[in-house]
Amino acid sequence: MVSYARDGSLRQSAKLASRNWPLLAVLDGVALRGQPGAIYNVADDEPARAAVLYGEVRQRLGMVPPRLFSKAGALFSGLDSSVVGMASASARLSNARIKHDLDMTLRYPSFRVWLDQRLAPLEREAVVG
Repeated sequence: MVSYARDGSLRQSAKLASRNWPLLAVLDGVALRGQPGAIYNVADDEPARAAVLYGEVRQRLGMVPPRLFSKAGALFSGLDSSVVGMASASARLSNARIKHDLDMTLRYPSFRVWLDQRLAPLEREAVVG
């Protein structure tokens, strides 16, 4: 993730998408306590676009924010339309059902809390180094 932030590229990452939940715990909860036919969104309390996440990482590492491009500019530059569509899409997810139906507690209620833990060693190195 830090390498994505350092080079300024905004790429989707399975590691980022699942940053807050051990997937097996969620699947276990659905199997044991889930409602038949229900859809369970696995997300933290502060869903954010990748650009916001990468920007926060870069800011905490003392770097400039990643470059952002308009959808039209990205398409004009030749990026694949499916990639542009995925990167520019915005979906608001509610995790209320996994907390209520599955009685689960978020380990990291927001990506910022997750970053606090993940980046703390790097931030200490930057101050010491």
